[in-house]
Amino acid sequence: MRRKSLELPCCQKRIDAILNQGFRVFEMGKGCKVVVCGLASVGKTAILEQLLYGNHAVGSESTETQEDVYVASVETDRGVKEQLRLYDTRGLHDGLDLPKHYYSVADGFVLVYSVDSLESFKKVDVLKKEIDKSRDKKEVMVIVLGNKTDLRELRQVEQEAAQQWARGGRRSSYGRTQEQGHAVQ
Repeated sequence: MRRKSLELPCCQKRIDAILNQGFRVFEMGKGCKVVVCGLASVGKTAILEQLLYGNHAVGSESTETQEDVYVASVETDRGVKEQLRLYDTRGLHDGLDLPKHYYSVADGFVLVYSVDSLESFKKVDVLKKEIDKSRDKKEVMVIVLGNKTDLRELRQVEQEAAQQWARGGRRSSYGRTQEQGHAVQ
């Protein structure tokens, strides 16, 4: 496991956008642990690199992540610096589930699917059900990100279907592409 630590003045607005969507556990003064998960090759690491460093090479070759932890210092709306830990998990595939300890330690989850993979969207649904089974729905925030929205001709998950699924469970759902470098609700 690699651990990356940084101060975040360059991406404070992007971090603030995430926090404004519900990861407000900073009020407790303990920092925040966010688990980023989904099938292999959906772009979890690319999203984190874009969020934290403001860069990602579109079309770059995908490499398998074992597990990375990004530790960031984030200034809260109270002007206090708190610690944000982003757990970049190993990509899931057949026979490989998210390790159970993540369900109990996380303050929030970012579930990532690729719009060109219906299988990855179905896995997000399975992950959400596992989170609900393991945790009280009110105590954990879940954000769902549809990645690779620039692959219009290969799209297997329509935006409206994803948004309808998200509304059904009161989840926040976004579509994004690394080329744009930003998310669209």
